[in-house]
Amino acid sequence: MAISFINNIFVKNVVLVALFVNVICVGAALRPDILPSTPPPLDIDNELAKIADTCLSETDYEELCGNVVRYITAIGLSHVLVHESIASIALSELRALLGFSPLHPWQVYNRTKPSETELKNAPTPEAYYELREPRNQRRSLNSTHLFEKNVDAGIKYLDEHFPAIRRIFRQIFEEKLLREGVLDKKLIDHMINVYFEALNRVDKATSDMLWYKLKCDGF
Repeated sequence: MAISFINNIFVKNVVLVALFVNVICVGAALRPDILPSTPPPLDIDNELAKIADTCLSETDYEELCGNVVRYITAIGLSHVLVHESIASIALSELRALLGFSPLHPWQVYNRTKPSETELKNAPTPEAYYELREPRNQRRSLNSTHLFEKNVDAGIKYLDEHFPAIRRIFRQIFEEKLLREGVLDKKLIDHMINVYFEALNRVDKATSDMLWYKLKCDGF
């Protein structure tokens, strides 16, 4: 009797939970305004122009470098740091949209390019991408400019103060992927070209932001 009573209570509770979930789902269907909406597309040229026109303060430069050096030293590091930070943001977004694993921790830089045989025999799209992903010495354990933690600080600063940068890369990559078909080696080659084009556009805007502007005197 006790077991039967407990089973009845369990069944009733399951039914109540199911009814509650059903009400929520029906309500969401009737009230689409309560569901999260996709943000409208960015006006990329306008966002890049705003970035280029931005003045950075002494505090901004120090925060960009993780608050480990003072303003004058931070300015000297800022150009290489921002470039490598936005490259890392772009590659992270590209990997995510292709459905690949996250960006790997820094490794020893290998100048040897993959052979045609290695590229041809790559067993999966991700394995092929790993061979083709853009890399450089400044984002490696051989870097003479930066530690990985410096770039992590740069990414954190840019995500907090210029979230449009990540959205710009995501939007560009999404638009290109929607026009393409099957994820294969040809598509990966195409998306890597798109990555370089997008990186050049954002890099131009951030470089303009970092260069001296008369209006930023005393900012």
